[in-house]
Amino acid sequence: MNRYESSLDHTLLENMKNTSKGIAARCPACAEEGGDSAKRDHLLIYPNGAFNCAKYGKDLEHNRRIWELVGLNKGNALTTDKREEYKWRRRCEEHANRKRERLTDQARKFVSLLREQWKWEPCDVWEDSPQRIDSSLVEMDSRHFLGTLFMPRDIVWTGETWQSGEDHGRSRWRTVEDWTKAEISDLGPMISPATWMPSIFNRSATNVQSAPFTVLDFDELDGRKPETPDEKKALVHHALAVTRWLREEQGADLAAIVHSGNKSLHAWINTPDAEALQSLRDVSEALGIDRSLISSPEHPARLPGMLHEKSKKRSRTLWLAEPISPLT
Repeated sequence: MNRYESSLDHTLLENMKNTSKGIAARCPACAEEGGDSAKRDHLLIYPNGAFNCAKYGKDLEHNRRIWELVGLNKGNALTTDKREEYKWRRRCEEHANRKRERLTDQARKFVSLLREQWKWEPCDVWEDSPQRIDSSLVEMDSRHFLGTLFMPRDIVWTGETWQSGEDHGRSRWRTVEDWTKAEISDLGPMISPATWMPSIFNRSATNVQSAPFTVLDFDELDGRKPETPDEKKALVHHALAVTRWLREEQGADLAAIVHSGNKSLHAWINTPDAEALQSLRDVSEALGIDRSLISSPEHPARLPGMLHEKSKKRSRTLWLAEPISPLT
């Protein structure tokens, strides 16, 4: 690879490759915050030696941080100890990436076997539910759903995805006790699986008080989103089999299963410890689970009983745990 003259130490760069514009690599400043983790090509070094981040452009602070992390100028760049620490962190991350790739490969090979051995027919899911899904109260009432999963004094957000912030979100944060007394039309269509700090009106991760649940959003089957009725049905069967396997074989503490009313199925589990959560993230893509939603309790999922704008069908509960506190 042709290494252009620049002020950056190329031995510290990750995922270097030639492009038509110059050399691309993972941006170390983005990587420091956990970013540039997909294509790993935000950093661009031009033939004249100049560089910048594709995401932040000519942002001086961001580019200065790139230089601080991987710069060659010994008078201003990182000390030897810090440089070695940075190399060590890179090696740890590369090791984690290789481990994730191995787990993903194993999971892909296992999926077809999993679907057959852990088949969970919808009628059996219905029978297995701790709460009987035989009334509109349990199947479709979002107030009952909230009252089952959360404590009465928990503050939760429910609303449209855009209803956040001082101008749009003030009425969307209430205690579960208040939500269960509200008109059904006041709720939804979305709910974040988090509890929130008092007196906040912005649905950002920094305002989350606790993450009692992790929502597994099954939205793909064999790497693609289902389109036909048969594909959507196959996705449901796949999602139920994976959910059963996670519950019975991997010890996941299932709280609820909700069908979105369109393509996807959401399995609510009680949030496991950090190691188990990371393992789940590592294999999520192979299992057809949206990886970006894991460890993101501020992200909304669909409440039961809500009309889906695309399919014109209502979301509904397929499986629901016993309530954690007495329902009124």
